[in-house]
Amino acid sequence: MPAGEDPSDLEAIKSLDPDLAGLLQCKDVSLRTQALLATKKVKTISRLSAMADDRQGVREFCTKVLELEPTASEGLVEVASVVDAWESARVRVEARNKAEAEAVVGGLPKVVARTELAQLRERFEASFYSLPDKLLPANAALEQHFGMVDNGEFQYLSLKEYASREDAAREPFAASIDRSTGTIKVRKGQVSVSLPKTAEGLRLRLRLVAHAFVLCSLRYPHVASLRGIAPSHFYNYADFLLGDFVLGLQARDAAGAAVSSPAFEQMLAYEYQLRKSMMKGLNEGKSLVFAMEQSMADLVLKERYFVTPCALSAVNQAGPAFLARGRERSRSRGRQGGLQKWQGKGKGKSLGLAKVWNKLKRVTEDGQQICFKFNNPSERCKGQCERAHVCQLCLGKHPVHACPSMREDKSGAAPAGAGQE
Repeated sequence: MPAGEDPSDLEAIKSLDPDLAGLLQCKDVSLRTQALLATKKVKTISRLSAMADDRQGVREFCTKVLELEPTASEGLVEVASVVDAWESARVRVEARNKAEAEAVVGGLPKVVARTELAQLRERFEASFYSLPDKLLPANAALEQHFGMVDNGEFQYLSLKEYASREDAAREPFAASIDRSTGTIKVRKGQVSVSLPKTAEGLRLRLRLVAHAFVLCSLRYPHVASLRGIAPSHFYNYADFLLGDFVLGLQARDAAGAAVSSPAFEQMLAYEYQLRKSMMKGLNEGKSLVFAMEQSMADLVLKERYFVTPCALSAVNQAGPAFLARGRERSRSRGRQGGLQKWQGKGKGKSLGLAKVWNKLKRVTEDGQQICFKFNNPSERCKGQCERAHVCQLCLGKHPVHACPSMREDKSGAAPAGAGQE
């Protein structure tokens, strides 16, 4: 088998970072030398750049460590290729270090190389399932998560900041002025999407959140709080939010009919507080899986940010109708009270007003409103109401409690004309 095509060499080359593998291929470094670099744990561009301080040091590394023979023509060309790759790696590392330093000083997330993101994507797909652009978080969202781990503090983000790579096909850019030098610097802006409107939209957005944390755990396997996290944990989290305990929670009356249910927006507000509690747990050293389960089981958190707001919202929505019913009951009690007063006035002269209560008129034949105070024995109208002072029963010039047609005959039966309109 020709040199460089040994299966063990090809397997070692796969362990190289994609950016280093691409650089070595671009500089025409042989596969055998690439495999030797991998076995010597020179797997990243930064490691290659730190391999020596100058060209002479790189040549010594090639002869003493990689055991290349610079005396032969092929060996001399191979050493030159490694030196050429080392110089390019050094320039790239210097530029990246400078960009990272500016990002740290400016409070911006560090830019992650696309080759590294591609490698993380391959590792995710090897462990779980295929990751299309619709389910892959945008670079800006991943860089924010990576920056949290680098800074040692997890922050809670809004669901608006979890855009997919498909949503961020064209990443925005923002310009800023460096006050120390007066130069204009262009950097990547933040991608923002609207909040989900449906249950399916929320499930899709939470999958982006899950993938961001899983990719973060693959990049930082030494971070204990991210170990063991899998997309399935966020699937259970979505089921909890959309199930009977949160969005499906309903208030029912004595007959079992649903009288109130939570609003989707209120559930999103509660979800934000849950992830806020999770990030607090991560900062306290808890694992993400444990912090998630603890937040979902926190009854105080649910009472404060979901149950109580939903109850207050239901009261506010039912307020106008409740007040209208209250006013109607008050008017009804007032009419019944007036009826009782009229019926109790003169026991020997029993008024048959209860029998004709529904027959009382409110307006005259020409449409003029009738004065209720004039017809109420407990009130007196001063005559300045501009309403008709007539009987509500016969439209006579007397109040209804003094209407002759309301008097019963001796047998106790109401007169024939009583209650007639």
